[in-house]
Amino acid sequence: MGKYSKFRNIVVLGIVLFLSLVLSVGLANAGGDGFISFKLDGKVYKFSDVAVGGWSLSRGFTAVGAFDSSSEKFILLAFEGKSKGIYSISLEHLYNQIQYQDTKNKVWLVAIGDFGSGVIKVNKYGRVGRPITGTFSGTITDELFGGSGKHPISGKFKVVRVQDTDTSLKTAPNNSEITNEIEFLKQIVEDTAESVRRME
Repeated sequence: MGKYSKFRNIVVLGIVLFLSLVLSVGLANAGGDGFISFKLDGKVYKFSDVAVGGWSLSRGFTAVGAFDSSSEKFILLAFEGKSKGIYSISLEHLYNQIQYQDTKNKVWLVAIGDFGSGVIKVNKYGRVGRPITGTFSGTITDELFGGSGKHPISGKFKVVRVQDTDTSLKTAPNNSEITNEIEFLKQIVEDTAESVRRME
């Protein structure tokens, strides 16, 4: 597996963990008063829909993320730990990453390994039901997907920690109340994976 393929697969794993966390509590119940606010290319955003975070039992990293109100954009931060600390994006720590997606406009910007750069500072890592908080900054890029743009980003986050989960949508609950949620979130993963396959 080449470097690009490896990095893309890890990026997708970060998304899968976040969506698995969302499914573990259900879209209607996820996030509370959580948010991720950030400045990207000088423009200020605040995403507060489904703002959750949690630990991957099978992969050993944390993901925190949030959607905008349209569910067409989301931001994801991932880091190799479950405690407060400073997590730098580097080749030695590939699960440390920053992602921004605008699915409607086909924008996918990431910082992972030596693509882009960044630091995630976790100030608080609460128990399940309590907040995970911190700040982040760096440069995200579409270079991993064939582009050449570099985009400065910085922000802060406060998300609800939900139950630790496996990094798989196969472990999601299966009942009529969340069937539509599962299909909606699986579609995001399938679309993302298809985008990766086209770049191989």
